[in-house]
Amino acid sequence: PATAPAPEQADTTQEALAACGLDPAEAAVLAAKLATLEGVLAEELKELREQEIDVYVHKFEEAIALQAKLALLDQQLRQEQDEIAAQKMFVSETRECLLSVESV
Repeated sequence: PATAPAPEQADTTQEALAACGLDPAEAAVLAAKLATLEGVLAEELKELREQEIDVYVHKFEEAIALQAKLALLDQQLRQEQDEIAAQKMFVSETRECLLSVESV
């Protein structure tokens, strides 16, 4: 859907085309074609901006998912560290018991 240029823009375009040595009819045809192209370009620009927004949204969603995954991995790592610490404590206490039994 082409949008018509603003009246002052249409006048300027036609004046510029007339300054190129075109007669008013040719200038009017070219001005209309330019207006159509400007409308098409404006629509394409709008679509590109919407696609760009979609890309940003997708990247943001990926970042949120990655953050959640990292939080889960961090929690799992902390649990494993806690388990290792508990096992070390158990080994240490077991050694102390064995040493105290052997010294008796």
